Amino acid sequence: EQQRIGKLVFAAYGRDEATLKKSGLPVTLLGNQDTPEKMARTLAAADLIICPTREDNLPNVVIEAMACAIPVLSCDVGGVPDMITDGEHGRLVAPESSEALTRVLIETIRDPSTLPAMGRKGQIKCEAEYSLRRQGEGYAALFRSLSSQSVAQVDDGQLRLLQNKMLGTLAQAQGLQVAMLKEWNAQLAASGREASQKAAAKPTAGAALKMIEQELKTQRAQGFASRFSLTTWALRRVREIFRNR
Repeated sequence: EQQRIGKLVFAAYGRDEATLKKSGLPVTLLGNQDTPEKMARTLAAADLIICPTREDNLPNVVIEAMACAIPVLSCDVGGVPDMITDGEHGRLVAPESSEALTRVLIETIRDPSTLPAMGRKGQIKCEAEYSLRRQGEGYAALFRSLSSQSVAQVDDGQLRLLQNKMLGTLAQAQGLQVAMLKEWNAQLAASGREASQKAAAKPTAGAALKMIEQELKTQRAQGFASRFSLTTWALRRVREIFRNR
């Protein structure tokens, strides 16, 4: 036991072992922890979990560590500060700052006495706010509140008005980007109108038959060598008309 005092061991788990090996850092690779039991044993063996995230909403690794009463060193970014209060459930440092992360890590290594208390507080918070039962109750409350609200009936005119107001608001907020989107939208609308006009100008089946009937009268007046040649001509005209539609 005396020989282990003061020994610092860094361990990592997951699938990205190749990157860690290339780094040359003295890290013990634990592999993929693919069951809750393996994950719990791995986390429970640690004194501190480091999660140097650059952006995150509610990182699972933080919840998992808190559930196992292990304090977390992470970054003050995204949803992490909603989970961890600095000095209470773990430590928070400025994001994108390796210097801040290193400084707090060294402080923690030199004085680890506060870690057990932070771990226990984190576990209490995890059980109170992030349990499956708590999440289920939250979803149920949300669904009940939504189902109790009346749905407003909006006609097409109101929808167009709301859409124009929304585009105007976005244009003020985002400037040129939305102006370009509106221009592209207008171009698409113009293309659609042009396509509709072309489609309307093309003969329908009824109009095509009337056209062929009139041309047949002209062809009969000019005379055909046989009934077969007249039928062949009519079929050819049908293909030509509808191929160009």
